[in-house]
Amino acid sequence: MCEARGEVTTAVVVDHIEPHRGDQRLFWDTDNWQPLCEPHHNSTKQREEHRGFGIGSDLRGRPLDPKHPWNRA
Repeated sequence: MCEARGEVTTAVVVDHIEPHRGDQRLFWDTDNWQPLCEPHHNSTKQREEHRGFGIGSDLRGRPLDPKHPWNRA
């Protein structure tokens, strides 16, 4: 998330891209891990998981995440 903003930050948290919700297979799947800084893990990522879609838009203002309600058929 920092890199997407052009920032270089030390990652201190291993985040699960897809929330594991107790599923041990997902918890230990290294392909499901991503490094995050603590502020992004504890705020931005948590909001996205709660909402069910990612935050952000393109230059025209359209949401980037295909799971955003705007992008649903």
